[in-house]
Parts: sequence; structure tokens; C-alpha cells
Amino acid sequence: MSDVSMGEGWWRASDAKWYPPETHPDYVEPVVPPPDIATGPPPQQAVAPDVTAAPTQVEDAASSRLPWSVIVVGGALVVIGTFLPWASLDGADLGRGPTEVAGLETDDGKIMLLLAAAVISFAVVHVVQRSTWAAVLTVLSVLGALGLTIFEIIDVSGAEATRGEIVVGVGLYGCLAGTLVAGAGVLWSQMLSGATA
Repeated sequence: MSDVSMGEGWWRASDAKWYPPETHPDYVEPVVPPPDIATGPPPQQAVAPDVTAAPTQVEDAASSRLPWSVIVVGGALVVIGTFLPWASLDGADLGRGPTEVAGLETDDGKIMLLLAAAVISFAVVHVVQRSTWAAVLTVLSVLGALGLTIFEIIDVSGAEATRGEIVVGVGLYGCLAGTLVAGAGVLWSQMLSGATA
């Protein structure tokens, strides 16, 4: 009800108020003719959505985050690798067991931990903010961690001991696996961004 007419069909009652057409005692609902088979459905009839249409933006966003999740997992593997032995000296001929050096016991191990933290942090920032600078810093951190890992493996492999044998520890292999996983995530994200461009 209203004090003024709101359009065609509104009617004024004895109380001087205006009412919509469907409330009038003589109101008859309009009849919609059945659809003509030759002309197709009437224009107001909805058409079923195309199920073969492109994925929604939500699905695109979820699939673009997956490679960055792989990068974070790779960074976590590098973190774990820094806590594990990077080198072992087999001192059996000295009458004692093997001596191990964990990654964090070295300066390079601490640098590796910082690079792994940077990989994880920048990847998360990129996913949350869709930041280009964070993506670039993630890639640079992954490359830095990979380069340092390769350098350490070569360095430990080439080291000589006066007694016993120095071998590459499981921690360095963990760091290598982590940087390769993170690198695969970086390549995957680039392939996805190239496909959507």
C-alpha cells in the first residue's frame, strides 16, 4: 500500500490508499501462452548453463596456488635438511664411531636456513597478495638455495681427511631434494602463468 500510485494497475481503495494490482478483488492473473514448438521457448524461459564452459575463477585461483604449495613443501624439506648431518667422518680406524656435522653447525647451514625461510615466506606472500615482487624473490631464493646445496655437496665430496673417509650426509641430500621440489614448483607455476596469458 502507498499514498501515491506506484505504476500501471495500482488502484485506490476507500481508505484513500493505493494498492498493487494483484490485491484488487477483480484481479485476474495473466495467462502465458504455451510455447510454440516452431518458434521455441518464450523469451522469459531460462536456458540451461553450458557445462562445458571454462572453469570458474575460483577453480583457476585454486589451481594456480597448487604450484606455490609445492614450493612451500620444497622449502620445508630444505629446513629439515639443515638440521640433519651434512658430512660424516668415518673414524673406525681411530677406534670411535662416525663423527657427523649438521648443517646448522656451519655458517653455510645457517645461510641455507635463511634461504629456505625466504622461499617459504615469499611463496606465502605471493599466494596471499598475488605479488609479483614476492614471486621474483621466491625464484631467487630457490636458485640461491640450489646453488649453495650443489656447492656444499661438491665441497664435502672433495674434502680429504687425514684418517677415515668424509662422506656427504643425508642433510645435504635433503636440501638438494627440497630445492629440486621447490624448483619444480617454480617451473610449474611459470607453465600455468604462460598458459593463462
